[in-house]
Amino acid sequence: MMVKRGVLYAIVPLAGVILLVGSFLTRRGPAAGDPPRKAAAAKPAAPRAVQAPVGVPVALPKPASPEAVSRAVDEGRLRSTYQNYRSAVATGNEVLAKALQPVLLREREAALRLAEEEMSRAGTPLDRDIAQKTLEALRR
Repeated sequence: MMVKRGVLYAIVPLAGVILLVGSFLTRRGPAAGDPPRKAAAAKPAAPRAVQAPVGVPVALPKPASPEAVSRAVDEGRLRSTYQNYRSAVATGNEVLAKALQPVLLREREAALRLAEEEMSRAGTPLDRDIAQKTLEALRR
């Protein structure tokens, strides 16, 4: 039994080495008629940030005012709510549309402005149709 176990412990690693060597030896290069492979396109280097010399104080940009930050947050919230409402109208999800509509109607003018912007940017007939449905739903 000990001899069988010893032989097994010697054969398994030896078989693995033989398989690896065999795979490297049988690996083929490109055939004579194959076109040469192109090297992977080199990515353009990202522009590096200019670093100030050591010891020179770096001027940080002035932070935005709290009012500007608040306006940007409100605009982002309104845009995301509008996009969810638009998706609900486009897919016919009345439950979601009815849940989101009061939020948008609190700021009706801004929501209508977003809908009109979308209407003017619509490139395909399907986009125009969805934008028109959304705009009409907000005007009701």
